[in-house]
Amino acid sequence: AYLAETEMQRSHLDRAIKICREAIEQGSRWGGACPLPYTANAHVVLGELMYEQNDLKAAAKNLTEGIKLAEASFNWTFVLKGCLFMAQLSQAQGDLEATNRYIQRVNDIAPRVPHSREGRQEPTWKIRMALRRNDLAATSDWSRRVENILPLSHLPVYQQEYDYLTLIRVRLAKNELKDLSANLDGVIKIAQAQDRTGVVIEALILKALVGERSGQLASAVTTLDQALSLAEPSGYIR
Repeated sequence: AYLAETEMQRSHLDRAIKICREAIEQGSRWGGACPLPYTANAHVVLGELMYEQNDLKAAAKNLTEGIKLAEASFNWTFVLKGCLFMAQLSQAQGDLEATNRYIQRVNDIAPRVPHSREGRQEPTWKIRMALRRNDLAATSDWSRRVENILPLSHLPVYQQEYDYLTLIRVRLAKNELKDLSANLDGVIKIAQAQDRTGVVIEALILKALVGERSGQLASAVTTLDQALSLAEPSGYIR
């Protein structure tokens, strides 16, 4: 699963899917009627990949199976990861009840794994969920707190990137566009040098939105074309 996540960061989605499916097949073969617990990780990552490819039915199936197997082996990091994506998926499907149910599970599980990547990112993930429902009021306290330690004028290290791009999303939602394009150029340059195409795509899309909001339509279209030229061959749809 960790190898698949690395391939996903590089936007090698087909390779990542192949790795996950091979791990699931092997774990099921060796475990017989009871799949080996480590296949939980592969199911959760495969669910994330299916979500990115907009196959929500397959995503839900794999995430649900991954959560069940992770719970059975007390693998709380992957329970949390699965619930994070199930909440996102449920929100995308307009299922408010399921969304709230998974958000509550996230609230319950996150304190168990505070030092995992998912545990550290959980507060920021909630901000992204709030932005999806256009709840800007929910972002105010978080934005002030993060900007005190991570001003947009300073490029983030890898561990800060998720927060940094979320802060840019908040600024964009509030139509506070000053310097955002230049900030995003810095992220794009670093991610390109590290072959992290997924982040490049995200930053390019945000830059295109900044250009569109700024009235620079021709530049926005060019930037969006760059993002699509990277996303399409990799299999990204959402």
